[in-house]
Amino acid sequence: FSLADKHTVSIGIYDVVGKEITPVSTIELGAGTYEFPISSKALNSGVYFVKLNVDGYSVTKKIIVQ
Repeated sequence: FSLADKHTVSIGIYDVVGKEITPVSTIELGAGTYEFPISSKALNSGVYFVKLNVDGYSVTKKIIVQ
């Protein structure tokens, strides 16, 4: 993801019923492009959702672990 300015960002991984799988990470980041690596070793096979919050704006993406 990319940020145009300094923002507070939180990222979490959830299962299909909305249970938090990883603790939500919250960090303040400056302008730039960032990656959030996810290790599938910590996840069982299945469908998960990654939720990114940036100062009140939220986006959720589905990931599939095989």
